[in-house]
Amino acid sequence: MAEPSTRQQRERIERWFRHWEAELPEGLRELWEEIRLLWHLLQDLWHGRYHGVPPSTVAAIVAALFYLATPLDLIPDTIPLLGFTDDLLVLKALLESLGDELERYRHWQEKQQDLG
Repeated sequence: MAEPSTRQQRERIERWFRHWEAELPEGLRELWEEIRLLWHLLQDLWHGRYHGVPPSTVAAIVAALFYLATPLDLIPDTIPLLGFTDDLLVLKALLESLGDELERYRHWQEKQQDLG
């Protein structure tokens, strides 16, 4: 069986995001939208479609994602409820620090959709 194309993979991920977004309580939808926007930003950076992000910002994103992906945390994930607190704080801090960059990316993304 042939590997799915990048476009097919992106569409499958988009469907997954939309499904989970619809299930979220109202208060979490804004956070989820920012996570989703960050995911698109990373994809467009990786594929060279979006430029101009300072290296320090890319380093902050990579560091935060590394922290989230590793099992070594300040508060172990095995502790019920509390275990993901530090992960959420790192994610929230990352999104807040990227506020202006995410907004610039959102505008760029909208322009791309208008063009294409």
